[in-house]
Amino acid sequence: MKTTVAGRSVLRLAHRAISDIEAIRHLAARSSLALAGELRLAIQTASLGPRLRAAFAAWRSSHPEVDLDLFEVDDREALAGMRERRIGVAIIHAQPTADMEQLALWDERILLAIWEDHHLARQSSVSLTQVRAETVLTCGGGESATLQALQASLLGPGTEMRVQHAGLLDVLNLVAIREGVALMCENHREIVLPNIRYVEIAEADAQVGLVLAWRPALEDPVVGSFVAFMRDWVRRRSLGASAASY
Repeated sequence: MKTTVAGRSVLRLAHRAISDIEAIRHLAARSSLALAGELRLAIQTASLGPRLRAAFAAWRSSHPEVDLDLFEVDDREALAGMRERRIGVAIIHAQPTADMEQLALWDERILLAIWEDHHLARQSSVSLTQVRAETVLTCGGGESATLQALQASLLGPGTEMRVQHAGLLDVLNLVAIREGVALMCENHREIVLPNIRYVEIAEADAQVGLVLAWRPALEDPVVGSFVAFMRDWVRRRSLGASAASY
């Protein structure tokens, strides 16, 4: 018995269909185990910093088939994106959210960004009283609403604060040309620009909490796996820091 020309064409299509079905079954199985798929992650920082880079690198090594899609947005856009299912999970500054779960990651110190020959640049740290005497520039585009509120509460009503409708890099460039100073999170220290120096603020409350936020109602295996990974990653590093302190 021999196949006809038409039969051989049908066999080729059948083999291709069977191969596609097997690929679909394989992908579905790995997706259900969160070993494949896409993680749509929102962040609100221009620089990840060493801790987030280490976490992402560890996640990628254990989930190489998951596509990591980053969105740099402010906290309001991140929350809206999760509610609209455009974003699966977000790393934002801590704030009350009734419909979101939050995992505390760590606290970030607030630094003062100044130009290199500013009179405060010679100090190892500054007080908030010294900062209040300066013109403080804030980001009107893309900055965390939580961070803006923290800046206002730290500095008080008597400080001259000028909102710039620009992003973080533009504000730092304005600092470099002596338009004013700016309050930044500690991971922004990695943004190196000519004529810019970062100085510690010697106040215990000059810090903001960083959290991982997600919607429990979003039944996404990849998001669930990432949340579990970050919870374990933070716990292990917290235990390591505690052990190192003894």
